[in-house]
Amino acid sequence: MATWEQVKEFVNKNFKIQKDGGDSFNIVFDLGDNRSQLVNVSKAQTKNGDVWVQIYSPVGTIRQDKLNNALEDVDSAICGGLVKLGDKHFVRHCMLIEDMSADEFSVPLLLITAIADSLEEKYVGGDQN
Repeated sequence: MATWEQVKEFVNKNFKIQKDGGDSFNIVFDLGDNRSQLVNVSKAQTKNGDVWVQIYSPVGTIRQDKLNNALEDVDSAICGGLVKLGDKHFVRHCMLIEDMSADEFSVPLLLITAIADSLEEKYVGGDQN
């Protein structure tokens, strides 16, 4: 995959896009046990024109007294970082699109999904947030 269009084509063949906004789309993963996890994939471009793919998945609002524990949990993850957008926390991972392979996209996609779901369950209490 070397273009945003190729990323979207790959996702359309292997996953079910829920909402397509052109430069971003959502995937909802059914994780079983009445759990699901939303993941957003978006195109980002640097000032010098490099195109990146961002994968981010919501965790919810992590209380301040639990935030350090959540950050330590993410520290042990192979990819992704905990970020705050507004009052919600997300797990996010970014990759340069230029020479990205299918595995270089799908493996982080699934890891970010699992990490966000785990943090959500542990620190927020489940899908309701």
